[in-house]
Amino acid sequence: MLIRSFLALQSENPGFEADGRLALSTHLPDSRYPTDEGARAYGDANLERLAAVPGVESVAITSLIPVSGQDEIWGLEIEGRPPSSLDEYIAVLHYRVSAGYFQTMGIPLRMGREFTPGDRAGSVPVTVVSESFAHDQFPGESPLGKRIRFAGDDPFPFWEIVGVAADVQHYQVGQTSMSQVYLAFAQRPHRRVNFIIKASVLPLSLVPAVRTEIQTLDPDMPVEGVRTLEQIIAEDISTPRFGGSTILGDGDENGAGRAAEQHSEARASGWCPPGGGRCDRRARRRTGAHPGVGIDAVRGGNPRSRSLRRSAVASHCRGSSSGPNANFR
Repeated sequence: MLIRSFLALQSENPGFEADGRLALSTHLPDSRYPTDEGARAYGDANLERLAAVPGVESVAITSLIPVSGQDEIWGLEIEGRPPSSLDEYIAVLHYRVSAGYFQTMGIPLRMGREFTPGDRAGSVPVTVVSESFAHDQFPGESPLGKRIRFAGDDPFPFWEIVGVAADVQHYQVGQTSMSQVYLAFAQRPHRRVNFIIKASVLPLSLVPAVRTEIQTLDPDMPVEGVRTLEQIIAEDISTPRFGGSTILGDGDENGAGRAAEQHSEARASGWCPPGGGRCDRRARRRTGAHPGVGIDAVRGGNPRSRSLRRSAVASHCRGSSSGPNANFR
């Protein structure tokens, strides 16, 4: 039974292509990158330099790498459907990605377009949503042109949906994830800057040149978490699914949901700082659960729709004078 489940996971489609992809992480300290303009310039300069490295087919930025333990959950509302309480905000996995991200990751677009270099500060704020989000929130109609806004984001405009992307298994291979919503990195930069490189050569052979390019721009910038996407998936598949049922193969969704719920409660209780893999590892040690197993951490009436609990909104969707969820920068 265990072997069959393991082999089934190896053949699972996580929603993106891992073959030939290299992932690495940098984090911009506020002391050197205090403004969005600085973060945007850092991203632009590195994208240009890394794209010129021999053997790099394409490169993109993302604030979250799927299946890596990185995590960021925000609550949002849909224009024309103002929530009457915190419970009615819709919980989503929140990515900020550069132009070319979906192509670099091999994530299919189902409708509309992905981000382009023209999606910059000062242009119309745009977003790409996952297929499950479109299905749940706009059944029987096109989501294109509809607009969303994040909790605590009242001073800011709504974001127009311009594309729909295939769902990604964010937390674990073989487990349905909550819906994803993507913003253009150039319109709202993030201080966690992960690079995904699609290589035409062995991905790990690019590491010395990639590290040199990044540290030429900023000699004090650590380059961390250097792995291929295939390595990330292999680590996930080999990890026992505590609290869930993937390895046991009994199809028990409730066990998976309980594990995710424990993780959500650990975050909301203040045990973990929001965002980042360190939070996930601490939550796993405390609860004995892998983060987000099954990812029914927050569940709405429709089994595929997600609405935030009051505690989760308070933890994840706190606004500030500098914009929503400033602690996620």
